[in-house]
Parts: sequence; C-alpha cells; structure tokens
Amino acid sequence: MYFSKGDEGDFFYVVDHGTFTVLKNGVPVISLGAGKSFGELALMSNTPRQASIRADTDGLVYSLDRETFRYTLANSSAQRNTIISRALTKVPLLSGLTSSQIGKISDSVELVKYNAGKPK
Repeated sequence: MYFSKGDEGDFFYVVDHGTFTVLKNGVPVISLGAGKSFGELALMSNTPRQASIRADTDGLVYSLDRETFRYTLANSSAQRNTIISRALTKVPLLSGLTSSQIGKISDSVELVKYNAGKPK
C-alpha cells in the first residue's frame, strides 16, 4: 500500500496492525503502528495529501470516507459544546452572560482530566 503526497485526501485511516512510514519529500518522518491514524489533515482542510504513506509490513487499516468523517467531527464537536455550555451556565460568575457568549466561551474551553489523589 502506498499513498502519495499530492493525492486527493478522500479517507481517514486508522491502523489496526502493521507498520507504516510517513514520508515527506521521500524522507521518513515517523513510523505508525496499531492505534495510530492518518489522512485527517487532507480531509479537514480539503487539500491534497501533504505526505506519502508506505506500508512497511503487512497490515490492516480501517478507512472512513470524507462525509462520515466530517459528520462525526461536527456532531462530536456540537455534543461537546452542549455539555460544556450546560456546565458553564451553572457557574455563578457567568450567570449574566447570554447563551451566545456562553457558546463562545465553550468553544475555547480546554478539558483537563485529574486523577484522584494526584497533584497537578
């Protein structure tokens, strides 16, 4: 399998198993294995592939078409913003803000997870 730089980015790929190399101008940049993915930049920016991908071993990748990928991202983002907006409306300091203002803040929120008993 080989995906060439400049090709149309029509799928997002997730590696199930195997080893793949990302090449920029023919130079190896990074190796990808199980659980890694590629192809998202071309789909999100609607531009040709910025790198080539070479299969170094036999492997299996799952592909997701452009439409499904974009729908999934948009839906996930909308759900995330709804959950964050609901949480922000419960903060007394923010009670005077409009739903539009809360929405803008929710777009900028970065989620940080903390484990119990572990200092940050």
